[in-house]
Amino acid sequence: MCTTVSLPGADIERACIAGTWMNDYGSVMTLDVSGQHVSGRYQSSTGSTGHYSVTGCLAGEAASRTRNQPLALAIDWHDLGDGARDPSWNWVSGLSGQFSVTDRGDTLTLSHLLVASGDFPELAHRGTYMDKLIYRRVEEKSRLATPTAATAALPIENTLTGNWVAEDGSSLILSVWSDSERRFGVVRGTFASAGTSSELTGFTDINTVGSKLERQSVSLVVSNTEATTVSALCGVLDLVGGALSLLVLASCAVAPEHAYLATQVSALHFKRGD
Repeated sequence: MCTTVSLPGADIERACIAGTWMNDYGSVMTLDVSGQHVSGRYQSSTGSTGHYSVTGCLAGEAASRTRNQPLALAIDWHDLGDGARDPSWNWVSGLSGQFSVTDRGDTLTLSHLLVASGDFPELAHRGTYMDKLIYRRVEEKSRLATPTAATAALPIENTLTGNWVAEDGSSLILSVWSDSERRFGVVRGTFASAGTSSELTGFTDINTVGSKLERQSVSLVVSNTEATTVSALCGVLDLVGGALSLLVLASCAVAPEHAYLATQVSALHFKRGD
């Protein structure tokens, strides 16, 4: 929960990301904020239609007219409702970008990585797809009445669990939990890079083997509060080769006129550590 804060001077108002947002495709997400942590629900209008779980993080001060706020989100595309199963239930997304306050209203401008860990006939081949999504606050609508994901998470055995080390020295320590209905995996752990260590959260597909796929989708979000940056780490764990390959979308706080420099993309390839 958060509130809008009024400040003296030219930078009068700081906005809160909590609320309901719609993008140009008509997809809607409702977000809640607790400190720097974001949680919510997503209702998609593209590909499959359903309701999906969202987790994320913020960094730095709330957005104002002179300074954007970076955020990163992870989405698991396993429907929380009673919809018919399809191949996208094994997929995840990672989003990273800016929350901005403009004369035309509050806006989320996010780079989006969709990880399709398996083919979806007549829709998409296996691969990672990139898009730019713009969300605008839905002022008049109430929050979505969506199915609620189980709050009780249970630790489970999963190939993703353990220590992972990249060539540049970055490392991950990951554990995998399941919601009580075993719909999707919740990932918890830490990400260490350049001498700093930060907690992370995210999602992974825990039904990969049952779906006869060779790649397990993974989407993680992490906030480096010291550097006021957030990152979405999104990719796949190759169950045959054992490598964890993630694209990283790292976003920092910038002035609105420098928004084109806000998000940087890189790649990390991890091998299992000791």
